[in-house]
Amino acid sequence: MMLIYSAVGSGAAAQDARFPAVPVMANPEPALNFQPGFSDAADAPRAAVTTAQATPLEPVAPAATLAQLVSVHSGATNVSEDMHCLASAVYHEARYGSLDGQLAIARVIVARTKSGIFPKTYCGVVMQRNQFDFARGGSIREPNEESVHWRKAVAIARIADRGQWDSQVEGALFFHSARIHPGWRRTRVAVLDGNVFYR
Repeated sequence: MMLIYSAVGSGAAAQDARFPAVPVMANPEPALNFQPGFSDAADAPRAAVTTAQATPLEPVAPAATLAQLVSVHSGATNVSEDMHCLASAVYHEARYGSLDGQLAIARVIVARTKSGIFPKTYCGVVMQRNQFDFARGGSIREPNEESVHWRKAVAIARIADRGQWDSQVEGALFFHSARIHPGWRRTRVAVLDGNVFYR
């Protein structure tokens, strides 16, 4: 087990002096073993979705780690349009981060759909004006759907959508890179993988 006291990467030194780094407990993640063939309702071809809601579940064996749960969900990558938007956000915002960091991004988007102040769909949240750099001009930059990063992003999106693993940022509705300092007067929840999360 290790303690992380600041963001990873070039934004690590850009911590806002008004907010000292929040220690975050992290466990090294074991290598993921992706198994093809997982099938559930989320594997259906993309279709328009009117509200963000959990996909019907098949029983999932309890997992000891987030990495194990990701492995369970990492088979097929053909998802509904709304789940594609959620997975795209994970992919573009956090694909090089830890699984906990990826889940944090996804849980913010899920929380926004339930908040009553943001759109009710994942695509609505992701496509909202000036929210995400990868979603501009009415379209989302396409991920590399053949990559391991995409398979992880889809798995994390499913886990977040279904609420199958608690995130360190539960209840957060906002985040930004630790490299910037927007001066928000919101309740800070955590600093994780170079992002600062707020309620």
